[in-house]
Amino acid sequence: MSTPRPVLLLAETGLIIRNLLLGTFGRAVAAERPLLVAVSRPNDPRLRSVVQNLGDIELIEFPRRPRFLPDGQLGRMLAWESYIPRFITTGKSDRTLDYMRRLADAGHSKLGGLYVGAVYGLGHIVRRSGLQPHLEAAYRRSISKYPITREWTALLESYQPAAVISTALSLAKLNSHSHDLPVVQAALDLDIPCGTLIQSWDNLTSKPALFPPDLDRFWSWSEDMSAELLRLYPHLDPSKVVEVGSPQFDFHGSYRDGELTSREDFCRDLGFDPARPLILIGTGTPHRLPFEHLAVIDLVERLGEAAPECQCLIRLHPKDDGARWRELEATVEAKGAKLQYTMPAEHMDYGGFVPPKEFFREQATTLVHAAVVVNAASTLTVDSAILDRPSVCMGYDLEFDAVFPEGRAYAFTHSTHYEKLVETGGVKVVSSAEACVQAVLDRLADPSLEAEGRRRIIERVTDRVDGRAGHRLAAEVLALADGATTAP
Repeated sequence: MSTPRPVLLLAETGLIIRNLLLGTFGRAVAAERPLLVAVSRPNDPRLRSVVQNLGDIELIEFPRRPRFLPDGQLGRMLAWESYIPRFITTGKSDRTLDYMRRLADAGHSKLGGLYVGAVYGLGHIVRRSGLQPHLEAAYRRSISKYPITREWTALLESYQPAAVISTALSLAKLNSHSHDLPVVQAALDLDIPCGTLIQSWDNLTSKPALFPPDLDRFWSWSEDMSAELLRLYPHLDPSKVVEVGSPQFDFHGSYRDGELTSREDFCRDLGFDPARPLILIGTGTPHRLPFEHLAVIDLVERLGEAAPECQCLIRLHPKDDGARWRELEATVEAKGAKLQYTMPAEHMDYGGFVPPKEFFREQATTLVHAAVVVNAASTLTVDSAILDRPSVCMGYDLEFDAVFPEGRAYAFTHSTHYEKLVETGGVKVVSSAEACVQAVLDRLADPSLEAEGRRRIIERVTDRVDGRAGHRLAAEVLALADGATTAP
């Protein structure tokens, strides 16, 4: 009996390694077919040791080009990547367009700003004229000729995968598309079945992703995400869009139901008193919120005065190496708070990972033992809703930012993607430090506030949390590899 052809999973980052390869998805696929996984560091001994017991899995290197844009001003002005992402962005809401322009284009000179403004203006004309799909098709034809695409083509011809699974096609920037795009294009050129999973609940509205309409499947987290995908990308075939849930939340259900570190052990390890309420403050990344640490330390001090019975734990973002916090650690601890580092030894964007059972057990334990969760427009709002913890969103800054004079935190909490959560009534957004303290006190007194809204957050983001999203995605992928037209 011949060995079935492998499924190729694109897992360039540690996030995908954690959520898919090492989650329920990887084991489910490898039980039925060989699983070929493209990663940043295939020879990482730790990664190899973790996957060796998951089934028939082979790790290969993920070829990537460091940057899409050529060197030199003229070369950049003539490159497709200077136009197509911005043309795609013109199909987003005006608020998203403004938000993305300020994040990406704030450093331009006056002349550069005029040029970029002209590009966006041209993008609006292209979209209204109906030329956008034709330009995207021409761009994809040019991608087929890129050296990186030819490298992928050779790999695909060598390994002969039955299907290619993209995981980061939705993750794009204004000066480059996803690193998954060249391999997806190579697969389509070779008539290899190919599908993509929308990586995150916020990607569709906040990233200028290009989705080839000839992909075989688009896997979304929820009905709401599917509707958003088809609204923003009306050229896609609705019959190809399938909701599977979010593999990222597969571990939340079991931990919610009791597989947690006890409160006594958890607090003892932190040096906290298990009898006192815990306030969890989740942070963003230094790039996205460069002055966030000032507002967090200020909040810790204010809470210490307003609610001295409480203890504050500051949980750092998994992409925050903690450099800005280490020099403040003594200050934080002097105020009675603790720091919780979550970033793996290697940055997640370059393949660093924490196994999901470890990461999500710590995250769920931290959330369940928290009385109130505070964050700034992050996915922690969704995690908190799943574990039914009241959530407060910091929509204010303490430092002036010329790019966002209204405040970065304010802009992010009023962004198109985060507004979807706010509309559910499941999170309290505050616009000042005083309001933040009062919101925390209110939810300490009544944890049931926004409970119904939290249930709506779950429904909107991921339909349900039953621990089976990875299995549903695996069934879809295996059906695609088998040549089935519909999932079993």
